[in-house]
Amino acid sequence: MDHAPHLPDPLDGLLGRADELRALRRGLARERLVTLTGTAGIGKTRLALAAAATAAGSPAGGPGARAVRLVDLDGLLDADLLACTLSRALGLPDRPGISELASLGLGLAAGPVLLVLDGCERLAGRGAATVQYLLGACPELNILAVGRRAVGLAHEHEIVLGPLAEGAATALLALRARRQGTPLPLRGSGRSDALPLCHLLDRNPLAIGLAAVQLGELSPRRLMAEIARPSGLLALQGRTAGGEAEPARNRSLRASAEWSHDLCTESEQLLWARLSVVPAGFDRAEAHRTCADELLPGHRLDTAWEGLLDGSVLLADTVGRGRYRLPALLRAYGREQLRRLAAGRHGDGSAESLRSHY
Repeated sequence: MDHAPHLPDPLDGLLGRADELRALRRGLARERLVTLTGTAGIGKTRLALAAAATAAGSPAGGPGARAVRLVDLDGLLDADLLACTLSRALGLPDRPGISELASLGLGLAAGPVLLVLDGCERLAGRGAATVQYLLGACPELNILAVGRRAVGLAHEHEIVLGPLAEGAATALLALRARRQGTPLPLRGSGRSDALPLCHLLDRNPLAIGLAAVQLGELSPRRLMAEIARPSGLLALQGRTAGGEAEPARNRSLRASAEWSHDLCTESEQLLWARLSVVPAGFDRAEAHRTCADELLPGHRLDTAWEGLLDGSVLLADTVGRGRYRLPALLRAYGREQLRRLAAGRHGDGSAESLRSHY
């Protein structure tokens, strides 16, 4: 394997992520397996690429460059095929007479390598075992796993990425709007419009980028009114900084939410839908009081709760200790799913009827 860093170029830099980038670099310097997790659209891949680019030129802990390889696991449908998928993506030769996994290990043991696995939520079960084997077989291998849930191995160092700070969120909105040919001043009335818009978007970088695309046709206040409508947030779509290279799930907020939804079990999907009409800042006891029934009994609800936490669907609320919330995008998608489920069981499926029932 050569040492050329096969990495996409993060076009916008990393507005407001300096502390997170330092934390990620420190983790990569100290740990063999680092996982960067967070909710849909929060900017995990962009941050990982910035950290990997640094590792490619100046690895921690030794002289010389470290080979950096990025593998997107979007198309991995079965974790049992991880070794084959990695071998093909990395262009490793076939080695007759030995297993695909052993061959992969030999290919990655040739020198210092940082392997970036984007989409590590696909690694449950056998995929995690493959990662464990590679770390044992390749002493100079480091893995940066990026996704909505951790790999689930011992000694895994997890870093959770949260929303942008207010200043960084408004700066990103202005930058993306300017690239669309729509200057957005951040002083006076411009800031008074930009800041509430960013809060409505949960200070989520993907949502901000897609909202900026609309600012060529809509004023910030009109856009806020559109987003506040039922499913208005989910309607945001367009091409952001990644252009043609952007994954399909990043070209609309609905596609991004659907990606997370498809990764959930049936019980997790049902709990997600029901929690979407519970006021933000709830705890597990409130979830039991409002969401449990014969379809979702207590023990099944607890399992689904843990799954939503692990999958970055349910987040700790910074306002109150022991409280939780759904991000704005996932709350909007959950309400849409609950209306669909409830329309067949409880009449019109309106928000008020859903709140009174659940």
